[in-house]
Amino acid sequence: MPSPSSSAATVERSPQRGALSEPALRVCRALLALMALMAIGYDVAAGPGVSDSDYFSYFTVLSNLFAAAMLLHGALRPAHARSRTVELLRGAAVVYILTTGIVYLLLLSGHAPAYPWVNAILH
Repeated sequence: MPSPSSSAATVERSPQRGALSEPALRVCRALLALMALMAIGYDVAAGPGVSDSDYFSYFTVLSNLFAAAMLLHGALRPAHARSRTVELLRGAAVVYILTTGIVYLLLLSGHAPAYPWVNAILH
C-alpha cells in the first residue's frame, strides 16, 4: 500500500448527501472549462490591444487556462482515478483563480471592459 505522501496514492471520496451526481459534475466542469477557453479565444481574436506574448503572460489569462485544464481533467477522468498530485494541482488552480477574482474585485472592477461578458467569465 502506497504511503500517504506518495504521488501515486489515490484519494478516496465518499458521496455526500445533496451533491451532484458524477455525470452532472463532469458536464458542469466541461462547460466551465469551455466557457473560459471561449472567452480567452474571443478576446485574442478581437485583439486585446497587446501582443499575444504579452496577453498570455497576464496572471488572469494564465490562471484561467490552468483552471480550465484542471476542469477538463476532472471532466475526463473519474474521481477515483485522481492522484494526490492531481488533487494538489486542483488546489493550486483554486488559489490562483480566487486570487484573480479578489484582485479584480478590489482593484480593477471600476474600469469599463471592452467586452463585458469576457470580463465576467475571466474574473
